[in-house]
Amino acid sequence: MEFIIKDIEGNEHGPVDQDTLKKWIDEDRVNSDTPIRNSLLGKWKTVAELDFVEENLGRQAKRLEETTGQIQQNLASVSSIKSIFKKAKQEKTSFTYQHAPESANASSRIWAFIFDFGFLSVVLFLPLFAIASYYAYSYAGDKTDNSVSVLPQQYILAPPEEKEAPVQEAVPDAKNVSAPPSAAAAKVKKVVVSPSADKKQVAEVVETPAQAPAAEKPVQAEPEKPVKRVTVLDNLKAESPPCTKACESAGYIQGARWEDIKNGKSYICLSGAENEARWIQTVTLKGIYTVTAVIALCLVMIYFGVTLGYFAQTFGMWFWGIFITKNDISEVYLYRAFLFTVLMMVLGIIAPFFVYIFGRAPHDLISGVRVINVFGKTQI
Repeated sequence: MEFIIKDIEGNEHGPVDQDTLKKWIDEDRVNSDTPIRNSLLGKWKTVAELDFVEENLGRQAKRLEETTGQIQQNLASVSSIKSIFKKAKQEKTSFTYQHAPESANASSRIWAFIFDFGFLSVVLFLPLFAIASYYAYSYAGDKTDNSVSVLPQQYILAPPEEKEAPVQEAVPDAKNVSAPPSAAAAKVKKVVVSPSADKKQVAEVVETPAQAPAAEKPVQAEPEKPVKRVTVLDNLKAESPPCTKACESAGYIQGARWEDIKNGKSYICLSGAENEARWIQTVTLKGIYTVTAVIALCLVMIYFGVTLGYFAQTFGMWFWGIFITKNDISEVYLYRAFLFTVLMMVLGIIAPFFVYIFGRAPHDLISGVRVINVFGKTQI
């Protein structure tokens, strides 16, 4: 006798003989509620209604009972362990039992922001804008016309003026300067005591000419070296785009401007290297740095949103010992962290005044966030 069984999705399997059906029961592929019918009949019934599989179904029921009991026991053990940890966590929660949350002051928040700004400047802003500058420099090298063999004379500017610092006049030599006549006629009176023939001391007043003081040798100032000042020259009346020949020898250096009045385009010089000048349109350069600024802003928002959403504090906040929570001192997730970040970007300029007066920033109040110290205020 052969049988056909139906699975939970309604698919039929078989026909199979009695031994195969018993094997499937032992492998738990078939249970007592599985629909089954004789391959020659169309009436369905359950496997439990078959007498020859009663022993197999009994072993299966016992096996499932043991497995279910073990699973329930494991779940109970896990629940007890979780309750133990939860109780220990509650007992050790300083804000609930030992300390009250204390809002972070304005100074710690400002210093944390400065720390984050410095960190982002080193790892984000400087590399990003360096890449943008390199891209602009390479783009200018590719787009600057190098087909012009000689720059037209009308586009060659006058060389920059070199202004020299005035040289001080030489000080006359002191040897050629005669001393004032009054100094030569000056005399000094001295009292000289000498023994006489009768062994008595006699005092005499003697006048001697005064010794002129030694003339100090003046220090002759060294003339200062000429200071050369290079002026950036611009060509504001050109009638064609700049080329690689518009370089230093033609009067153009880095930062020079070129106005193509015929085509209505403006250029700026990124390099005045000899015969290899690099010029780029001003609107293109602004576009490069605008895109870079937008990318930097998005990365800043990701930095604040992810660090606040996952760790409740940025690197700067960690350094200064503050973090964010919800109003009920619970965990802040990504959505609220990003909302806090966006509002901080918009309202951050007035945040110090609000924190100083009200103890909380405006973006704290709107997003339902509190910025508190890691160590709370001790309860009395």
